[in-house]
Amino acid sequence: MKNKFCLPVILTLFITLVHSCKKEGPPGPAGKDGNANVKTTTITFSSWTWDGNAGYSFADFTWGAITSDIVNTGGVFIYVSNGSGGWLPLPRTIFPTSSYTQSQRYIYSTGFFRVIVQDSDLLPPVSLGTWTIKILAVAGSLREANPNLDWSNYEAVRARLRLRD
Repeated sequence: MKNKFCLPVILTLFITLVHSCKKEGPPGPAGKDGNANVKTTTITFSSWTWDGNAGYSFADFTWGAITSDIVNTGGVFIYVSNGSGGWLPLPRTIFPTSSYTQSQRYIYSTGFFRVIVQDSDLLPPVSLGTWTIKILAVAGSLREANPNLDWSNYEAVRARLRLRD
């Protein structure tokens, strides 16, 4: 009695297996270079606002790529152009003289970021001029996948993540 039931089941499985095997088609076209887990943009600006209570100048921006997931598990990185084709990471402190410093940093939240410049004397900077910045919004999974990446080195980040300038 067992053999009567096993034979049809085995035949059905064999036919299904043979019928479902198909030859693969030709390869599809090459995809675009890049990384879906990182968004980047470049902004040039020269408009600054002085906050006398806080003792710093700032420039505010909105950017939809800074999602709540980016804020909670990812990261936002800002680099400022050095004027010679390179990028310097923020935050940074520069030393115009031995007794005077300037702090350049940023803060961010969902859909927003602020670039801040604060002189050590807490007075308005004489001239901040025009800045060009590059900002990256990086998914948490991408940061986890690259634990040894020097995020302060834009060229290393660009090369590893295959970013286009």
